[in-house]
Amino acid sequence: FSSRRRHTRSLCDWSSDVCSSDLLDALRADDALLADWLGRYMSARKYPELDIAPRRIPSGGVRGLVAAGHGLERHPASRFAWVDGEPASLFVDGECLPCPADLAAILCSDVLLDARTLRPWLRAKASRLVLDTLLVRGALQRA
Repeated sequence: FSSRRRHTRSLCDWSSDVCSSDLLDALRADDALLADWLGRYMSARKYPELDIAPRRIPSGGVRGLVAAGHGLERHPASRFAWVDGEPASLFVDGECLPCPADLAAILCSDVLLDARTLRPWLRAKASRLVLDTLLVRGALQRA
């Protein structure tokens, strides 16, 4: 970024001026804002040729898949990142979801998402919601 003031007009408000140095100052002043911006940027899709189509949730969602002995795998084009907290911020494909910190750590690691690994997470509604959401969005898929 240049220290010179560069003006950009917003498409919504032609009277607003945005300056890159103002944006940097705002990010430096607010750790949560910086973490959110960085998480979304780091997890944004980088491989448009590997399209991720939203899917219908299977009957019973992740709970049904695990009950049938199936695990999940991360879609090759999906990118995962997380910021610790309770709940943690889980960033997947440029979007942020609240997520239990331990589950976020597993989803962002190389841990195999087999039925045995997933079963404990299906007890809590918040964890099931995260897993079902990622399954519907296509970031997770049946292994």
